Amino acid sequence: MATPRTDPFRTDLARLGLQEDPFQLSADPRFLYLGEEHQEVYKTIQAVIIKRRGLALVTGKPGTGKSSLARYTYDRLFGRDGIDVAYIDTSNFDTRAAAARKIATSFNTLNIELGRSYSDQMENFKLQVVQANKQGHLVVLLLDDAQKLKRPHLEMLHEMYNFDYGEKAITVIAFGEDAAVKNFYRYPSISSRLYTIQSLNPVSYETTLQMVGFRLQVAGRSTPLFTEDALRRLYELSTGVPREIVIVGAMAIDRLVDTGGNSVDIALMSLVADDYLEIRSQRLSQ
Repeated sequence: MATPRTDPFRTDLARLGLQEDPFQLSADPRFLYLGEEHQEVYKTIQAVIIKRRGLALVTGKPGTGKSSLARYTYDRLFGRDGIDVAYIDTSNFDTRAAAARKIATSFNTLNIELGRSYSDQMENFKLQVVQANKQGHLVVLLLDDAQKLKRPHLEMLHEMYNFDYGEKAITVIAFGEDAAVKNFYRYPSISSRLYTIQSLNPVSYETTLQMVGFRLQVAGRSTPLFTEDALRRLYELSTGVPREIVIVGAMAIDRLVDTGGNSVDIALMSLVADDYLEIRSQRLSQ
């Protein structure tokens, strides 16, 4: 019988009291930590949905957690009785008709027939949304990468907003980079319908500490792995941007494994800083 192959990286992680990589870059919902800053925005999203306020926009610079919050919202809504929800991971549609078809097929709990034309598709969509609304359902559309929405797509959102029967029949939460605000405000017919615009900003040092500790705990370690000075340097390098916190954390784990150390201290973080700043410089030069 063949001997099972061992994963050297996992062996090194086990030496550090970790069952898995605490800073994996994939979007694993188990590792998502919502700090105070993100919790406040999430509470607002919940209120917009429950109160059927129609349309909201969540913005932020790259890496601040917009997509993570969108997926978190979807995960909390999907499968709940009385809620029909769809999540579109990118709003980069070729045509208005393509956008309408994508949205229709993303609502797994609504039986929306595909139409031959945009108008047919929107009519089919409207019929199912109205039916769900009559049954007391909340219908929620989560749109990511909203900065990529063009005028025809924004007009489509305007049309959805008008699915109104005493109250809004569908709630749309759009998530996008800061440019999304300018796009929306180019067209007053849609920007005037925005109930709220929420901004995701870099998180505080305290939230960074909590986020790092949470990820280590999920990965199996119950005691600190970073010294206080190392955590402070991690925060300075990442500037509190969640995605950068994960990247710097991953680089620190890699360095720790390579050097055979037992904890991440300020000396090791100095090496990480050299690597990270070089990579960031390369990014900015692109």
